[in-house]
Amino acid sequence: MAVIFTRLASKSDIPEIMAVVTEAKKLLKSEGNEQWPENYPNAEIFTEDIEKNYCYVLIVGHTIAGVATLWQEGDAPYENLTDGEWQNPSAPYSTIHRVAISSEFRGQNLTGILFSHLFSYSYENGFHNVRIDTHDYNKRMQHIMKKNGFEYRGKIIVDDTGKHEYSERLGFELNLPEPKDDRH
Repeated sequence: MAVIFTRLASKSDIPEIMAVVTEAKKLLKSEGNEQWPENYPNAEIFTEDIEKNYCYVLIVGHTIAGVATLWQEGDAPYENLTDGEWQNPSAPYSTIHRVAISSEFRGQNLTGILFSHLFSYSYENGFHNVRIDTHDYNKRMQHIMKKNGFEYRGKIIVDDTGKHEYSERLGFELNLPEPKDDRH
């Protein structure tokens, strides 16, 4: 079995990241899912994520098998949840975005491994609350999120393109336990 680990992405990873994302877009489209339009996510967005140290790649052996962004600052759409409420609305949170796994590695629970690593990074950075969203018709991602401990909390409205083209998403939340301060 090949070694599996997660690391921060670098700009030199962008061609491989975009190859993984292109494969993911094809899978989504084949399922009738238009969550990621042709121009999103693109290399410029991943470059910004990398510059902020928010983009992580999942490595299997020596190959980039997956990618995700762990946003570590306030995320405006998540501030206005409708039809529900966050369990910890005032707690600082990280947000997982732009998750994709290479078609070469699908079906191996690698998204679960990637999420586990992102939970650890989030926790180490002081975020015990992790949020994520997806479209109502993205049943694949909903299944993965629920399988990894996320709970549906309500709906959020996002601007998919930055051009005031809004769409509704399902908002999910995972709350990691607070640390016990009994080490001393």
